[in-house]
Amino acid sequence: MKRAQASWYALTLAVSLLLPWRLGERARALSRATPAVLFAAFHVGLGAILATVLSSWTYLAGKGLVLGLDQMDLGQDDLPFDSVRQVLFGLLGAGLLWLLLLCLVGAVCLLVADRLYPTDRVGFRNAGLSVGLATPWLVVGAVAMLLANAVLRDELFHPEAAIRAYAQLRQKGWPPAVALTVRDRALWLGAAFPVIWVSTLRLPSGQPGGAARSFAFASLAVAGCWLVWWALLRALPWTALEALAG
Repeated sequence: MKRAQASWYALTLAVSLLLPWRLGERARALSRATPAVLFAAFHVGLGAILATVLSSWTYLAGKGLVLGLDQMDLGQDDLPFDSVRQVLFGLLGAGLLWLLLLCLVGAVCLLVADRLYPTDRVGFRNAGLSVGLATPWLVVGAVAMLLANAVLRDELFHPEAAIRAYAQLRQKGWPPAVALTVRDRALWLGAAFPVIWVSTLRLPSGQPGGAARSFAFASLAVAGCWLVWWALLRALPWTALEALAG
């Protein structure tokens, strides 16, 4: 049984990353939703961990590990150093924030799917399962953002210099635009994931097929996801969230 589960996971992961438009077939083949839910939970959790590493490495934890535990602060002379406990709570807060944001990306797709399949409950079920099976792309997105920020901040080859520069952000005027903010990353993840997910969808039952109709349906689905995600990003308190996640 465990070997069969491992084989299903490996094959689904390969299809998700290499042939995502075939995920709809795998969703339709599932008799229960449990495998897709567990698959999604694992990848959303992994994506949140990677996003938290990006949020907190240069901000606090990386500085403490590279420069010493007495250096974990934002480089502001009027504030005391942050303690290990504060850093751990910061990591926990950033992790919970990213877990929420990645869950919201999937929830937006589910909300749009509910409107796309108002009477086709089988179609809605398959669309919902496809959201779960496409979640490895959230991990890919988190890795891409991690690498992008590492290159922009020169963290790969000169980590200590990058950490010192970021710690002196407010003192030396180091341009924050150099790094991708939490909102930037959330925007890109929320914009890219629906495109992958929509490639898995079929027209609702009872609707005539055709390339033009399929293209219009896919365009409507992507536009709906983008509109809802844009509205959510505008409504969230980013000043507080950026302070939490770094």
